[in-house]
Amino acid sequence: MLSALLWRGTPYHLLSAISQRPELRIYSSTALPEKLADLLARPTANRRLTLIGRSAGAVLADYVEAIVLPIPAACRAWWPAMSVTIRSLPPQSRRAPT
Repeated sequence: MLSALLWRGTPYHLLSAISQRPELRIYSSTALPEKLADLLARPTANRRLTLIGRSAGAVLADYVEAIVLPIPAACRAWWPAMSVTIRSLPPQSRRAPT
């Protein structure tokens, strides 16, 4: 996923195409956006972000906009909807309670 976010090759074009077609979905866990945020904050990623003229926040927002978090069956009772995308939730609601 990092190559799709930081380089403009095939993975980027695939992510872009999926983002523009609502019938297609990329499913993710909550761990992946958190890991990507960590990776995008590193100096190596910062150099690449500078080259493509984007901030870490903007790149991560593009990814978050494209993904869907599946809701485990055990969580559906307390989750407000069975099919919720990460972009429709406030940041504090994106994590499952421990």
